[in-house]
Amino acid sequence: MLRRVIALWLAFGVPITPAFAADWIATKLRGSAQVEINEVWSPLQRGDSVADGQLVRTLDQSQLTLMRGDNVIALGPVTQLKIDESVANGHTIIRHDFGTVDVSAEILPTEHLEVQTRYLAAVVKGTRFVVTADELGASVEVSRGLVAVTSTVTGQTTSLPAGNSAHVTAALGTIALGGITPLPVVHEPKGIDLPNSS
Repeated sequence: MLRRVIALWLAFGVPITPAFAADWIATKLRGSAQVEINEVWSPLQRGDSVADGQLVRTLDQSQLTLMRGDNVIALGPVTQLKIDESVANGHTIIRHDFGTVDVSAEILPTEHLEVQTRYLAAVVKGTRFVVTADELGASVEVSRGLVAVTSTVTGQTTSLPAGNSAHVTAALGTIALGGITPLPVVHEPKGIDLPNSS
């Protein structure tokens, strides 16, 4: 049936865009969540879809899970984000304003999902990690796989394996590491390695 519908669309010259694939579905909701539509915050219900570029937020003591394929994004209480999708390369960018986001990304051969905060960016090929952000800084904790972390303040980078965390404060802007030793190396933008910190 689906093949027949697609064939009819093509026969009549109706373009098939990836907009449908870019939508995320609210699969779990505890408490209250909202989506911004035409600059107005509207209640988000379980089963609703979130389109590319829409702001989503959870309220106090609320949790929301968004899913698209094998990618899962769980928002903790008082969390706000926007998901953008690059049609050209299929790269998903989660613009994380504040709160806590638990991400489980499908495993692909190339980097395809990125969480951007004001102070750091985390890029993955497929893994599970948690990002927390507020006005004082941001942190990443990895529970599975490997996450490439960049400080948006200093340009420092590191590859964070499972069992490790990285934190960037507004005051310093540098990447501080913690977790299982030996800790990964932090690289300066010009390739100068810094001593590990915790």
